[in-house]
Amino acid sequence: MHSFYHALSSVKKFGGIPSNYQFLHDWFDESKSHFADFRHRAARHHSEGIFTCERIFGTTIKNSDGREIPVRLIGEQHVQEDLQWIPTLADWLRCIQPEEWMMKVGMKSRDLEKDEMDKRRDNNTPMAWYEYEDRLKIYNFLYPQGEYLFGKRKRKLFEKQLKIEVTKCLQETQR
Repeated sequence: MHSFYHALSSVKKFGGIPSNYQFLHDWFDESKSHFADFRHRAARHHSEGIFTCERIFGTTIKNSDGREIPVRLIGEQHVQEDLQWIPTLADWLRCIQPEEWMMKVGMKSRDLEKDEMDKRRDNNTPMAWYEYEDRLKIYNFLYPQGEYLFGKRKRKLFEKQLKIEVTKCLQETQR
C-alpha cells in the first residue's frame, strides 16, 4: 500500500489530516527506494522498526485537531495494514537463507590485524582458541537458538566438532 493511503487510514483512525501522518508512513516505506518489492518490509516492518520509529520521532505527535497520538500506535497500524500482524525482527531474519559470503569475517587492514595478533600473543592464549571463539560468535549470531536450521542435535554436534578441532590445534601449538 502506498504511504499516502496509510496516512488516509491514520486520519480515519486518529483524526487530523494526511500530512499529520505522511512522514511516519514515508519512513516505514523508505526502503522501497532500494528494494521495490515486498522484501523492502524486512527493514522496518517489525516490532523493532516500530520502536525505532518512536525513538526517532518521539513518543507522540500532535495532529491538526490538537490531539496527541502515540507514534507507536501509528507504526503498529502501518505494519498491520501491510502484513496483518506485527512480526519481530527475528521472524524476518529467520527467513534469510545463509550463504557462504554472509558468514565470512570482514577484511581488516594489515596493521589492525597485526595489532590484534600481537595483543592476543601477549595474553599467552593460543590463536586456535580465538578462532574457536570467533566461529562460535558467528554461529550463535546466525542461529541464536540453533534449532530452526539445524535442530538441537546438529547444533550440539557442531559445537562438539568445533571444540575437538580447537583442542587438536591447542595440543599442536603446545608441542
